Amino acid sequence: MRKASKLLLLSFVLLISISAMMFSSSAVPELLVDVQAIDSKIQSNEVAQYQIEFTNNKEEIMELNLPTPQNNWDITIRPYMLTLKPAESKVVDIFIAPPKVIKSGVYSIFFKFTEENQQIDYKYLHVDILENSPVIEAKVNLIEEVEVQDSRWTLFADKL
Repeated sequence: MRKASKLLLLSFVLLISISAMMFSSSAVPELLVDVQAIDSKIQSNEVAQYQIEFTNNKEEIMELNLPTPQNNWDITIRPYMLTLKPAESKVVDIFIAPPKVIKSGVYSIFFKFTEENQQIDYKYLHVDILENSPVIEAKVNLIEEVEVQDSRWTLFADKL
């Protein structure tokens, strides 16, 4: 009886160990993407900088394409194509400049990473613009000047 219960317990532990190994190996993503913000808080006329480290967890070579998001921001990705051997890591530099006319605030830029035209991961990079662009300030000042001039004209017209 003791041998049977020991055998049953051993079988149970072995089954759990095998299941845990299968689960842990399938939980690792094929591509590990680690984002590091170098300078994400910028003035409206500056450039934000990020580094993204890609690690290939597959047992075969990965050919990655890093397309530039389609928006009105000036985005540079160096390099924009990567070849990663199994277990190899490489770092990509990303530079993001805001549009000429922008209000202060935090903006999210969507990046997707593809292999053979299939999206395998994505990330949002957040850029914190610390001040309105000078063009926004000029428009606000112009509107305020027009409003002040209109109110003076009304006072003058009332006196006539």
